[in-house]
Amino acid sequence: MKIQKNADVELNDFSYKKALHFDERTYWQYYKSLICTKHLLFFSFWPTFDYNSRVIKIYLFFFNFMVSFFVNALFFNDEAMHKIYEEKGSFNFIYNIPQILYSSLISGFINGLIQILALTDSNIIEFKRKAKKKNVIIKKENLVRKIKIK
Repeated sequence: MKIQKNADVELNDFSYKKALHFDERTYWQYYKSLICTKHLLFFSFWPTFDYNSRVIKIYLFFFNFMVSFFVNALFFNDEAMHKIYEEKGSFNFIYNIPQILYSSLISGFINGLIQILALTDSNIIEFKRKAKKKNVIIKKENLVRKIKIK
């Protein structure tokens, strides 16, 4: 693992002055990096330099869909099915807004919590920023312990 190279997440989070000094990417490279770090499909399957396990990112992709479908299915009960039957299969968007909002909020919360617990890039970036030369071994051991627990 190349610990000296700045990952896209680090470059995107730089302050303006620090970015002027260290970030030499073009507009398109910056845009590509935002897509690769923020979009779920590209984040999971497009190989980029970050501090996360590729296997864990792929598992999180499928877990995200699984949770979304599961929470959505919880809100379809007999009443909702009967409403669709009464309207002869047409979708009443106004009637389903609360279900859509609730399922989005619940699945977003669960997926966010699991991502915090599974992804390691924030821990490694924090270690890179705060590690001093005199206590780097102790902090490294703490970091390895945190990652093993995750």
